[in-house]
Amino acid sequence: AGPGRTVAPLARLRVLVVDDDEDSLEVLREILEGAGAQVITAGSAQAALRSFDARPPDVLLSDIGMPGEDGYALIRRVRALGPDQGGRTPAAALTAYTQTEDRSQALAAGFHLWLSKPIEPADLTAAVARLATGLADSARVLAMECVLAGATGVAKPAEPEMAWLIAQADGKDDEAAVPEDFVTNHEARAAV
Repeated sequence: AGPGRTVAPLARLRVLVVDDDEDSLEVLREILEGAGAQVITAGSAQAALRSFDARPPDVLLSDIGMPGEDGYALIRRVRALGPDQGGRTPAAALTAYTQTEDRSQALAAGFHLWLSKPIEPADLTAAVARLATGLADSARVLAMECVLAGATGVAKPAEPEMAWLIAQADGKDDEAAVPEDFVTNHEARAAV
């Protein structure tokens, strides 16, 4: 972790890390195990799905750009599983793809968070802790409402609201303030 930043404790969490790069898998394993997580690694989407067959993880971290089935295909297959088979496993895309449309595609495919490589250990462990406690769900739902609204021709939120949603989905709620009218509008929608 950087100066003044601590690594979130992940005691007893089963984290499945999927990446076709063995060096990346090893670095991620060391960080997560150092925080107390039990780490299972898979070098492909197929190997990851076999891990789900054996015992679903508490959290899934997956690279996007992999040969054969990519991370998008993996998360779609995971989301097709029943709840008892791990279909609702909290998941983050951990990728070098950094465009806004990559974030939207990851959320639309079924990931809860989008994390950019390289990632600081404290940021990684904080994201896994958020996923494990379910804090990423509400941000993902809000972000997906915006993605779907844009796809169906309904007006999207203005830039400040979109920036806040992206920051929430990325777990960086300290980088953008919540626009007051957005909160009011969302509360009104939730009350219906």
